[in-house]
Amino acid sequence: MANMTTAHPGPGSDPSNTTSVYRYGRALARQPKKIQDLSDKIGWRIALLLNISEKHGRSDDQLERCVETFLCDAQRIIIRLRIIEKVLPQRRSRSLSTSARSSTMKQKMQEAHNSSRSQFLVKTTFTVMSIADGVASVEKTLIEIRDGVRVLLGTHAIEATHHVHAPARLPGRPEVLNGRTDEVNEYVELLCDCDPEGIAIIGPGGIGKTSLARALLHHRRVVAAFKDLRFSSLWKASSIWSRRPSGWRTHWDYHPLRSHSKRRFRICTSKRPIGFLLVIDNFETLWFHDDRAAETDTVDLFQRLQTVPSLTLIVTCRSGVSPNGVSWSTAKLQPIALSAAHATFVHIAGAVAGAAEERSLSELLRAVDCVPLAVTLLARLAKVPGNPTSSLLQRWHSEHTKITKTSDLDRESSVEVSIQVSLDLLARTSAGKEAAQLLIVCAYLPDGLRPTVFEQMADSISNISEARNLLLTFALVSLGGAGELIMLSPVRHFVLSQSTATGADYSVNTHLAALRTIYFRIAATAPQDPSGDFSSRVSAFAPEYGNLSSYLLHLIRSEEPSQDLFAAVDAAANYSYLTNPSTALLDAFRLRLEGHSRWLAECLAWIGRIRLKRCEYALCMESLIQARILYEEHGNVDSQIWCACLLARSLNACGRSEDAEQELLAAQALLSKSERSPWKYLVHRDLGIIYFGRNEYEAATGHFVTAKDECLRTGRRLHAAQCSRWLAMIAVRQGRLPAAELDIQLALSEFEALGDLLGAGQCFVDLGQIKYLQSDLESAATLFARAEVTLASVGNPYTLADCHWWLGNVYRDQGRKKDALDKFDAARILWESIDTKETRTYAEYCSQEIAELKA
Repeated sequence: MANMTTAHPGPGSDPSNTTSVYRYGRALARQPKKIQDLSDKIGWRIALLLNISEKHGRSDDQLERCVETFLCDAQRIIIRLRIIEKVLPQRRSRSLSTSARSSTMKQKMQEAHNSSRSQFLVKTTFTVMSIADGVASVEKTLIEIRDGVRVLLGTHAIEATHHVHAPARLPGRPEVLNGRTDEVNEYVELLCDCDPEGIAIIGPGGIGKTSLARALLHHRRVVAAFKDLRFSSLWKASSIWSRRPSGWRTHWDYHPLRSHSKRRFRICTSKRPIGFLLVIDNFETLWFHDDRAAETDTVDLFQRLQTVPSLTLIVTCRSGVSPNGVSWSTAKLQPIALSAAHATFVHIAGAVAGAAEERSLSELLRAVDCVPLAVTLLARLAKVPGNPTSSLLQRWHSEHTKITKTSDLDRESSVEVSIQVSLDLLARTSAGKEAAQLLIVCAYLPDGLRPTVFEQMADSISNISEARNLLLTFALVSLGGAGELIMLSPVRHFVLSQSTATGADYSVNTHLAALRTIYFRIAATAPQDPSGDFSSRVSAFAPEYGNLSSYLLHLIRSEEPSQDLFAAVDAAANYSYLTNPSTALLDAFRLRLEGHSRWLAECLAWIGRIRLKRCEYALCMESLIQARILYEEHGNVDSQIWCACLLARSLNACGRSEDAEQELLAAQALLSKSERSPWKYLVHRDLGIIYFGRNEYEAATGHFVTAKDECLRTGRRLHAAQCSRWLAMIAVRQGRLPAAELDIQLALSEFEALGDLLGAGQCFVDLGQIKYLQSDLESAATLFARAEVTLASVGNPYTLADCHWWLGNVYRDQGRKKDALDKFDAARILWESIDTKETRTYAEYCSQEIAELKA
């Protein structure tokens, strides 16, 4: 190693300093006893190995474990002997018998012989020197024994023990480490460089910092570079309030000495670096203190550690702030990819059974943002019989982070404990209160606190910029691509549960009231009509839609219904219908509308409309019937007509065209009671669709033309384009393909201008059918592929299944059997999910095609 400044007699030190010599003697005196203990263990294991060899009474695994332990103990003895050899004087001329300096030291030691302290010192010094005299021969003997055992046990033992150089007290390898290959390779290069750099692994709780550090510690290249001189130390939260670090002791019992007078760390320096690696886990609990003296000690410690040329540091920390004067390469970890999270889950819990469980698993992994600790704990739950992924997904939606609780409440076995460590550290900072308030606000916004909203919140939260910097420092939030503050799902749900359980204070409620006002203004800007610059309005509003839905859902559950809340929910529902139809918000709102029949009727009508678009016909009719009853009670004729049209579409899709026609004829009769009804075009258009399905093209054409004229008169461009598309499809049925193609192209241009993805996707399918009928298979395949991309996010399985069916026909005719099988199977699954008489027939057609292709 080298001289230990003022800790042992060496060049430049005063040999009369008995205290320094005493400390040096105690440090070295421990080595002979430990070597003796290890030697005893080796003797016992040699006897055990001989016993195993003779009786063959143990398994190969037991034999290999015994060999590994033997080789590890032998290696540790060699390392201890090397340590003694390096700290003792390097030349025989410095021995007590030949050197004048040593003679002086011997005389002083003999003079102090009467004291117990000096007796110990003399005994220790001579013991160490006698061991040092034989260090070379002892080491040689141990190496011969080790190599001899390897030869006797055969090559299988050599292969099994190639990694046994790790000191016994090192933490083990991570159970699984998927998705970190790039990070491991990058940091191994840094560690194994001729001038190795220190590394700080930064990230929020549960992101995999400790696992990555352990993987680096046991990497084969790192083992080859540092061999047994790899050490690990963990600071736990319980020790951060003491004035000194805990857990510094390594497997060879060396630790930085501390002066009781100056309360400073003494660090061993080296003239001839040995090269050793030290991993400090959970560094933030050592670094962040209320006690400035303790923080100064930490700064002093790490400044001194950086001066040791032979030392390479790896620290894991939740904060990106390093002690002053300390520099290291920073590695900021992000959640792993979905594929890596899936591989981790399957590695622990085993493969899931069935496509439904696979879909549940993917949704579950996305729900936890692929945070490695959450994925690991969920996988351990799934490993227990009776815990399928579908059940875990339901439990996550209801329990959130509570689902990951275990009996071992530590940061590596509980997501909540890991997050709480960061929150406790945050609370100890000067702006911790404001940061906690901002964190609660961020928790209500799953898509992140965007800069525009952040600026508006500045009037409510004082020191908001400092609070933001603190949250970024402790990795409780991260910056998104547009500058938004984003929280990982487990952190967000835990913060929400804590704020709800403890009750938000007055200041937090004030901030949430400000957030309520901001998002009600945002809801008022939601695009309501697909006309004009609809696409640009969608692009401007879309980034806030997820936050708006999440916050409205919170308001629905926490406060009584009000006019402004109803208006915001209505705007969000309309936007959802036009872009990505979902009833989650409306389903929750409906349960809170008892005693508000008008609002309930509107809510049920919206639910029915969205379910119709999603081809959920039975649920659609159930909601619409309830809504129509409420409209009749209030005498709302126009809304009754609207419900009748939606019911007629559901009935027609279920193969009940006569019932659908009766509903529409009844609605047409109601039009006489409402001369200015906005739904006249809707009644005629839906009658035209019914007659088209019956091949009554003349009647259908009359209704479509009437509906189109009414739409043009009232400025309904989107619905006029829909009528044009239906008229084009009549032309296709009648064999007038060029005219039909021209009309569909015009309708497609209108749909694209208005941003209607469903209409555009239907036009691509129609154009593809025309090209298929014209035997232009290449053009047909291109159009159907464009339709698939356009329809992917619409949420209409019927049209998407129709697209898959036609593309399967194209691939079959092109001789692409495998691609055709995939498309027919995808169409079959979607049509079976709709489950009507018509779609069941189509699903059978797909099955027949699949059987013929396989035959």
